[in-house]
Amino acid sequence: MLKHKNIICLRAMKDGQDTQTAIRIAISAGEYSGDQHATRIIEALKTRLQAKYPDKEIQIKGMGGHCLRAVGVDTVIDAEVSGALNGLNIPLILYKALGVFFRFIKLLWTWRPDILILVDYPDFNLRLAKFARLLNIPTFYYIPPKMWAWRSGRVKTFKKAVDKTATIFPFETKFFQGARYENSTFVGHPFNEAFAAGTFVRPERHALLTSLGLKPEQPVIATLAGSRPSELKRHMPIVLATLDKIHAEHPEIQAIITFAPNTDTTQAKKAIGDRTWIATTTGNSTDVMAVADCGLLKSGTCNLEAAYLKLPFVCFYTAPKSSELFLRLFIKLKEFSLVNIIRPGSVRELIQQNATADALASELKNLLFDKEYRSRQQQALQEVTNELAHFDSHDTFLDSMTTVERTALLIEETIERRPSPAAVFRRMLRYLRPYRKQFVAATGCMIIFGASDGALPFIVKHILDGVFADQNADLLTLLPVLLILFTIIRATADFGQEFIMSRIGHNIVRDIRNQVNQHLLKLSSDFYIRNSSGALLSRFTSDVLLVRALLTTSLVSVIRDSIRIVALLATAIYLDPLLALIAFVIFPLGLIPVYRFGKRMRRLSRQGQEAIGNLSALIQETVIGHRVVKAFCREDYEALRFSEENEKLNRTFVKSERFRALSGPVNEILGSFAISGVILYGGFTVINGVRSQGDFIAFLLAVFLLYDPFKKLSRVNSSIQQGASGAERIFELLDTTPSIVTPSNSIPLGTENSIDLDSVSFRYLASGELVLDSIQLHVPEGSKFALVGHSGAGKTTLVDLIPRFIDPTSGTVRIGGVDIAKASLHELRSRITLVSQHTFLFNDTVYSNIAYGKENATHDEVMEAARAAHAYNFISALPNGFQTIVGQDGHSLSGGERQRISIARALLKNAPILILDEATASLDNQSEREVQAALEKLQHDRTTLVIAHRLSTVRDADCIIVMDNGKVVEAGSHQELLDTGGAYARLHALQFAHQDSENPQPVIN
Repeated sequence: MLKHKNIICLRAMKDGQDTQTAIRIAISAGEYSGDQHATRIIEALKTRLQAKYPDKEIQIKGMGGHCLRAVGVDTVIDAEVSGALNGLNIPLILYKALGVFFRFIKLLWTWRPDILILVDYPDFNLRLAKFARLLNIPTFYYIPPKMWAWRSGRVKTFKKAVDKTATIFPFETKFFQGARYENSTFVGHPFNEAFAAGTFVRPERHALLTSLGLKPEQPVIATLAGSRPSELKRHMPIVLATLDKIHAEHPEIQAIITFAPNTDTTQAKKAIGDRTWIATTTGNSTDVMAVADCGLLKSGTCNLEAAYLKLPFVCFYTAPKSSELFLRLFIKLKEFSLVNIIRPGSVRELIQQNATADALASELKNLLFDKEYRSRQQQALQEVTNELAHFDSHDTFLDSMTTVERTALLIEETIERRPSPAAVFRRMLRYLRPYRKQFVAATGCMIIFGASDGALPFIVKHILDGVFADQNADLLTLLPVLLILFTIIRATADFGQEFIMSRIGHNIVRDIRNQVNQHLLKLSSDFYIRNSSGALLSRFTSDVLLVRALLTTSLVSVIRDSIRIVALLATAIYLDPLLALIAFVIFPLGLIPVYRFGKRMRRLSRQGQEAIGNLSALIQETVIGHRVVKAFCREDYEALRFSEENEKLNRTFVKSERFRALSGPVNEILGSFAISGVILYGGFTVINGVRSQGDFIAFLLAVFLLYDPFKKLSRVNSSIQQGASGAERIFELLDTTPSIVTPSNSIPLGTENSIDLDSVSFRYLASGELVLDSIQLHVPEGSKFALVGHSGAGKTTLVDLIPRFIDPTSGTVRIGGVDIAKASLHELRSRITLVSQHTFLFNDTVYSNIAYGKENATHDEVMEAARAAHAYNFISALPNGFQTIVGQDGHSLSGGERQRISIARALLKNAPILILDEATASLDNQSEREVQAALEKLQHDRTTLVIAHRLSTVRDADCIIVMDNGKVVEAGSHQELLDTGGAYARLHALQFAHQDSENPQPVIN
């Protein structure tokens, strides 16, 4: 296995904080356009990384041109010299290309960057990606190869070697997904920003045309014939014939032919001759297209520029005959212009034999003089740019982000991927530290057990030669005693290493589960929104067991069987060096399939563990939501969902077992060659009297005994890879930092319990809509404020800000004038009692659920809280009274009973700030009146926020806040709001109109 340093893991890692002081980035941009694209990405990436990691130096090296050098990149390979290699001297090109490739490989090998960024330049960059994979360097590809056009088999390389891909066309991501490569994201097209208002300034038509010697009042055709000499040679005759034809019919028509900078245009300008109505320029092609009336454009990037400029055009292209044959055989596209690939039929294409002067001139006349035809094409071009303006959804993408900013964000996430296998193994070994004395004892037992294998061939040799051949009676009586002692020592060592390592393994499982559970308790609410409970549970179960197997069973096998191999090797070499050489030349070949199968096993194991998590989540949803499933008759649907996910898991495990099963037979075949060679050579030497039967049988036994530990070592590799994948998933969880934490320099809240929301806004997703919009609210200490409004108005989100279940996107929340973001979470939440509309009870006794509200609560306090919540009577009537187990989520009780237990728990806490989120929603009228009386006592001298769906319960509130679409639309007392006749009055009238009916239904949620 290749030795390599840790790949940096920029996330804070418990039990192993990264100490690397620099972030190393390698970049490969081999062509001029790639240099430009890469420069914009590097600028955005440096801005992000410097803001996030101010203490780390950003080091960037690789292949690029003057653009990358201008932003501080160390271009150890100059792309302007070594990148785009053209010409007819193929041997020289290959020599230079190989030289550049090996120089880049040397950079990766010696520098070991934290990420390799590849920009375009497909063949070269894909080979770099393969090598980076061997070094476990994360790889990011921007503007990937055009595999959707041809060579779709390259997706296999992407799956193996490219961690993340950013595409600039929407159809590319769909192509990748269809090929089961899930790590691609459409980030939008960079032209969106290039042509945004204020970025691209259209030149003034009169000034530009006049400077080129043309008449601004006459129509102009923008012409791009190609950027390479070979293209100009093929296209200029067609272009000039087309322009001559249309000019002959319409003498007022003019044309501008734009050439690429640094292109030899001598022959092209000579062909133009004295056509004064044709101007030439090497200026910016977009400036020319911006002032033109239509375009005659070769297929290429200029087609997209024309789309953004809304310039109607005809696309043409001709290729050499050899290239045409290649295109017909391998290219899958039916249309070649990028605008047509994005939206078929947007513009007319005239390719190869269809690119005639008559056809091109006819299309240009339509674009110039047929207003309806011209308008249809412009509309099609608008739809093309609309497609490119979108981007794939991502939790942290903002609408205001540019394409390169979205790309930089994805690169940052790729840098922060899982650490290297070596780092994972080292981190796992830390769990052995508390048990190092026991581990040393187990290792001693393994050494004794492993070394004893080396003694077996000598025992057999003495039995055959000393007892049977020499007929030594003394040796015959001694050997059985020695054999019994030998067996006792060997068995004791075997028991010791097995038992001690098993005990260590169970202790490690306990430690990891405790650590994971403690970490989960610290994570913020947004983490649980993003992750299903079933997937998290799989970390506790299967992932932890995989780590246990690695640190015990697999580690035992590695140590014990390695010692056995060394002992037997030494014995075999001592008995016969020549025979040992014959046997052991072939054995190392067995490492090749072990290594290759191991890599596949690790990837498949990780996929399997993720599939187990998904399956666990489905089962949990089915169990918890069984009433919903049955009520909507969706049993068949749920069965199908489970079956599909189960089939994915099964396919993964079957693939995994295929490689596991192959490793043994492959090694057996290789071993048979070694043993056959030994038997053949050794047999002849015994027959010829060169060595005794005892020597040969002893050696043969050593070889046979050697095969067993070697076979076990080859199979243990798959267990190691599975354990590593499980550890990665556990460490990913442990490395997840809470989004809401107590600040290191927290300040006390003080004694006052007023609540202030100062210009508070909130959105759940970075790119989502505002759920709260500029909320300004002051709740005096000891007052009762009520929040009312339709479902989705933002009431629950607002109260979730106060205990910091979520933090505002902007604005400040204060308690007693102190910003709660600067206070201790424990102190903050100890001041708040919450009774939610979603009652949760633990699968424990009624008594324990109530006592949960106060640590070390006395029996009398629990009873008093139950009475105050009007729960004492129904609890006493339960089969086991207060010791009754309520079941999962309390489903053995009615909704009203669960709610009253929840209220009793809140009463017991007795905090100065009370939040009631529809606390009486599940109660009948009688219970509501009883609980309301208890709540009124609880609210006395407390700062109270009440979310109510029944307006009758908040009439006595000091202030009623009416919310709609995340905003406060009204505020005042009950009577004041009724007198105003606004939103509250309408809600009140609507609700009480329903309550007057036979079956009143609340309408405020």
